[in-house]
Amino acid sequence: YEIDAVYTLNGEKRTVRHTVEVDAVNQPATFEINAPTEVSEGQSVTFVMDKLSDPDSEGFVQANWYIDGKWIGQGQSIQWQAPASDQDRTIELSLKVTDSRQSAESAVSKSAFIALKHVNVAPTISLNAPTEVQAGKLLEVSALVSDKETAADKLTVSWKISGIDSPALPSGKQLSWTVPASVTASSLTVTAEVSDGEATATATRVINL
Repeated sequence: YEIDAVYTLNGEKRTVRHTVEVDAVNQPATFEINAPTEVSEGQSVTFVMDKLSDPDSEGFVQANWYIDGKWIGQGQSIQWQAPASDQDRTIELSLKVTDSRQSAESAVSKSAFIALKHVNVAPTISLNAPTEVQAGKLLEVSALVSDKETAADKLTVSWKISGIDSPALPSGKQLSWTVPASVTASSLTVTAEVSDGEATATATRVINL
């Protein structure tokens, strides 16, 4: 803009012209976050900036992504792998956007909350058992168990014997059971199941008679 100032000095009219540049008011970007509401630990997901509008920059903006305040990447879309978690929890996804006329401090920020789900890993089990036992003798089998998240002494082991008639067996990591002397079968099958309260695993051993 040019501004003219007219004044009279000693009867003489004079004009002073001054040029003023006026900066247009920057219009901040508007956008939405497209992200899943729930992810499992170890899962790879994509976060997308949707419905971007910024008339001042014609869509050329800088987008920075954060998880719980920690920077995880830049761009209109990024891929992210959920970390391991020993329990279910909520994480905050944030997107901060600036155009060429904005500083980082004046970035437009939006957030979304995502449920991070813990994935339980099933325990493992193996059996230490003889290959043969005589009718009328004591059968002893031990279960070797482990679990990524649960202490071994917190795991539950149950037993089942098939191939011959057998009573309900007590739970525990050791099985001690006397094979009836009247058994005529040529073998029996011992099955042990371990549970951490959520997932189970089994191990089986065939024992000759």
